[in-house]
Amino acid sequence: MGKLDFILIGETKCGTTSLYNYLIQHPKAIDTPGNGEGYDKDYATKELHFFDNFHDRGIDWYYSRFPQTKSDEITGEATSMYIYRALIARRVKEHLSDIKFIVLLRNPVDRLVSNYEHNNKWVPG
Repeated sequence: MGKLDFILIGETKCGTTSLYNYLIQHPKAIDTPGNGEGYDKDYATKELHFFDNFHDRGIDWYYSRFPQTKSDEITGEATSMYIYRALIARRVKEHLSDIKFIVLLRNPVDRLVSNYEHNNKWVPG
C-alpha cells in the first residue's frame, strides 16, 4: 500500500493536468496507476476521484492506488473536481488531515475563454 504526499486541485482549465504532468517528469515524483475505471483515458492516472466518486470503496482502496515510494520520492493525485463540493473537504480531513494541497487558480476571464475554446474543440455540438 502506497502513501501520498500531495493533492492538486483547481478549477477546470487552470493547469492541474499540466502541473501534474510536469511533476511526474521528475525522477523522484512517481505517477499513480489510476483508479482502474478507464472512463477517461486522457486522465487515467492523475484523477483518482476517490473523495467524490469512489469514497464508498474505502481508504484502503484509495491508498492501493499509490505506488510504494522510497523516502526521497513523492506521489500524489490531481483531481480538479475536488474543488467544487463541500463534502470533499470533510472526507479529506477525515482520512488525510496533514496532506499538502496545491491549488491552481487562474484569471476568471482567461479561464472562461480557455474552457469555451476547449468545449468547442472537443465537445460535439
